[in-house]
Amino acid sequence: MRRTYHNRIQAIITSDNNTFTVSPSSFTLASLEHQEVVVTFTPTVVGVENGTLTIESNDPDEPMKEIALSGEGGDIIHVPDYELTIQAGIDAAVDGNTVLVADGTYTGDGNRDIDFKGKAITVKSENGAENCIIDSENVSGTRGFIFQNGETASSVLDGFTITNGNNSTGGGIYCDGSSPTITNCIITGNTVSNKGGGIYCDNSSPTITNNTITGNSASNGGGIDCHFNSSPIIENNTITDNSGGQGGGITCRKNSSPTIMNNVITGKTNKSHIIKVTVGKQGIKKTHLVPPTFALLQNYPNPFNPETRKIENESKADSGQPEGPVTSQPKAPETDQPKRHEIDQTEAEFYRNYYEGELNEYKVSMVLSLEDSNLKGYYLYRCVGERIDLSGSIEKGFQFTIKESVNNEITGEFRGKFISAFDGIEGEWSNPDGKKRMPFKLTKVAEFKTIKSDKFDVEIEYPQFVLDNSKAQIQLNSTIDARVQGIYQEFINAIDEEDDYEITKNWNFIFRTTDIAYFSDDLLSFILEVEEYTGGNRPNFFYIFYNLRLNNDSVSEIG
Repeated sequence: MRRTYHNRIQAIITSDNNTFTVSPSSFTLASLEHQEVVVTFTPTVVGVENGTLTIESNDPDEPMKEIALSGEGGDIIHVPDYELTIQAGIDAAVDGNTVLVADGTYTGDGNRDIDFKGKAITVKSENGAENCIIDSENVSGTRGFIFQNGETASSVLDGFTITNGNNSTGGGIYCDGSSPTITNCIITGNTVSNKGGGIYCDNSSPTITNNTITGNSASNGGGIDCHFNSSPIIENNTITDNSGGQGGGITCRKNSSPTIMNNVITGKTNKSHIIKVTVGKQGIKKTHLVPPTFALLQNYPNPFNPETRKIENESKADSGQPEGPVTSQPKAPETDQPKRHEIDQTEAEFYRNYYEGELNEYKVSMVLSLEDSNLKGYYLYRCVGERIDLSGSIEKGFQFTIKESVNNEITGEFRGKFISAFDGIEGEWSNPDGKKRMPFKLTKVAEFKTIKSDKFDVEIEYPQFVLDNSKAQIQLNSTIDARVQGIYQEFINAIDEEDDYEITKNWNFIFRTTDIAYFSDDLLSFILEVEEYTGGNRPNFFYIFYNLRLNNDSVSEIG
């Protein structure tokens, strides 16, 4: 405000919104003087706020003037409007802030090798990964993002395309001693000379969800490399067409224990692992090449089962279920094949059967094997999905007693009998002190059969189903037969083609079904496990899932 008259002007400034304050709030101007006024916006809520400044004075020409104000509240730092680079935005942020990045392609210093610096902040694109690209331009020694200062799940990276990183490890994202959240990103076209083309985890346990990780390359873990005590959660991602000498999709090494759920994981070439798992301190000397047409499932419950979920702090102690979070992982079956057993000449026999039914009001599934007169297996609740071990014996007249255990502690007992030879079971369950009892009745859904290779030490075990509809049963079982034979032959061919394969007493595969993950009137999903011994102390395991849609008399494969 400038005074051009000879008399002094006196002015007072007020605001109708307390989030806008002014300094000074009053002043006096002599002729030809001016006054600067500073307006400070202090938001109390997230979002846009508006206000009006009113200047009242004794100026005869303009005694009152109103000025409109607007400000955006919240702890949001805009890039490039407020800070020119993403790194500058992070540097300016404090815990709880959001660095919001506008659409565009970001290159050069400050927009690659972006370090969260241990801050519990969210770095997010404004309109998704397709519209916000972090391009390291293949400059040697660069990568997209870095987490190396103890970041936790509160450090969130959300919605970027991260591409053209070129480094020794972690071309897209590098995690060292940190566990951030990485979500809704496209991580593609990154190259490293060693580990983790897309994401590298060293002593880190990030949550990696809803990302597309594709077209990355490394010597280990083209998509993701889990190294040295890393236990990431890898869930709902698409991990495709990554390449690596060991683990084109995911590599897990040196005591790493990832949780891998509901991902689509496929290989790039016939000589690329989908996943490599090395178990034990001494490791495994060599790992078989899993054909790229196989998808991977390392977790029960199966994603096609709508009834399964994780339970937090929900106890089923009375029924043998442990308290606390339920994390479920397929467990290796017994390596040695149980022998068929005949109780009497007139009685039936079975090798391994799968039953479904009810324990009181609970839906349960049970797998039992018979060796001599001993019964072994497991059962699980359909709504939880954690295995409870079973062991017991069969007696004359098809009577049996089976004890259940969790972590080698007896949690209950089944007493009952087999119905119609071995087509079903029924009886009563009781807890250890006998105070709680529940009836059970289950029906045989499938029985298992095996085939073996004459050339290699390889065998396969798979289910044949028993259905009310005989046409559907024939169609389903013939479809499974054809599919399993195809998988089996592909493994045999892959072994034949392996140049450095040597047949030794310490090298063999046991290729078997570990679970019927879900079975209903219209959907079947079962998991195949490859148990691979290569001369080390412990085997490798590969998990393959196979899903079929049942429609009256027809059967079709899903995905």
